[in-house]
Amino acid sequence: MSKLNSNKWISIVGYIASFLTIGQTLVSLILLSANQQPMNSNSPLWQQIISLGAVLLCIVSLCIILVNSQIKNERIGQELKVIENDKISLSNDLKERNDIISSLSQINHNINHQNRQMLYELYEELYADTHQSSKIEVLNNKYRGYLQNFTSNVKSAFDTITKDKSCAVYISLLKEYNDDFFVETAYRDPTSYTVRNNLDMQMPSYNINNFTPFKHILSETNNDTYFACDNCKDYRNFCDRNDDWLDFYNSCLTVPIRARTDKSTNTHNYIGFITVDNRYGRLNNKDAINLLCSYADTLYMNMNIMIDLINMAE
Repeated sequence: MSKLNSNKWISIVGYIASFLTIGQTLVSLILLSANQQPMNSNSPLWQQIISLGAVLLCIVSLCIILVNSQIKNERIGQELKVIENDKISLSNDLKERNDIISSLSQINHNINHQNRQMLYELYEELYADTHQSSKIEVLNNKYRGYLQNFTSNVKSAFDTITKDKSCAVYISLLKEYNDDFFVETAYRDPTSYTVRNNLDMQMPSYNINNFTPFKHILSETNNDTYFACDNCKDYRNFCDRNDDWLDFYNSCLTVPIRARTDKSTNTHNYIGFITVDNRYGRLNNKDAINLLCSYADTLYMNMNIMIDLINMAE
């Protein structure tokens, strides 16, 4: 049993004393009324009854005040406890958000640093005195190395904001054949590559209709610029080229790698898509969507630069 604090002991003693006094006063009133004799011969009986009644009334009033005060103190104590718990919870939330911001700052710094370094090395190689075929091969190798670092950092960013280490990242390129659209997986993050590369080898190119996020984004019937779902299992008619997709993920976020080429007609040039998926969600929110859109914009810029450099090298 927990020990009572000093305030509760004082209240208990006060209640006991009050009840004893009330009892004593009631007994005195009963005896006085029964005997019809004044306890004090100097005062009439009716005055003594009124006096004892007034004392009794004061004591009862005091008891009521004490009880109300105790109830009020208990309520205030409970409210203070709730406030203290909320303060601790808020403090923990702020610390968690600060940790996320710190991690994302470092990750985004890494991405921008690698992007700058990659572009410097690509231009340096372009103007180097090397054979044309060797030059193109070096450019491609350097860009593949950049994509490895890029996808690794994007995975780290989404591992951080979703608190789910199962995040996988991959980049898909959009191709058009006979007025139909197909995609090819261009690069995966190194972690998921080891378990999903077999699928890319078995089906290197596939129609956008075989993957709901791509079909949704390119559909002319909606204006969504992304696909985000935290429970694909319950998404109506969700499909993936891999029939066993649920073994790998249940949440998915995809945004296009694109740029608007004509504002008046809202026409865009699509290069492909970047996708993040995981098992436990937290991808269908503004923070996750905006973060992946920023990475898609980075990809669009350096992919276009890479295409121009390859054309120049040829």
